[in-house]
Amino acid sequence: MSESEFLHIYRDTVGPLYGTVVGWTHDRQLAEDIVQETFLRAVKNWPRKGVPDTPIAWLRTVARNAWISAQRAKRPEAASDTVAAAPDNEPDIPEDRLALRHGIAALENGHARILTAFHLEGRTMRDIAAHEGITERAVEGRLRRAREALRAAMTTTEPQPETNP
Repeated sequence: MSESEFLHIYRDTVGPLYGTVVGWTHDRQLAEDIVQETFLRAVKNWPRKGVPDTPIAWLRTVARNAWISAQRAKRPEAASDTVAAAPDNEPDIPEDRLALRHGIAALENGHARILTAFHLEGRTMRDIAAHEGITERAVEGRLRRAREALRAAMTTTEPQPETNP
């Protein structure tokens, strides 16, 4: 694997990966740490084992495992809950997933957190309200504003289609 090949993969995947991890962690600093660790593992593994057919899938798997490990380190008794809570409710069409993750990555943390909780994790407004310490009506308002922000972000940050050099 050449440096330029790695940089191409990095540029194409860092935004969607970061958006995914922020959606899981709801913590930008932790998400940055996990993404950094994930790419370090890629740098170590890919030259020996080769670049996977779908690098973003490999990266998401490694990131998900790093996130689960971070959760276990914080609360060992909740490790099984963490695995169950990892979001798998993304759109089925890869282009839609990419566009959604790019859009969420462009949002401020509060908007990203509430959209992810409601739409990707399938949590109820009542559950989100309890977790955030706000009323259900406030969740509705924040969700509406987050959707508006996502709509605006997705019209200004369209992901670039993959090209094979």
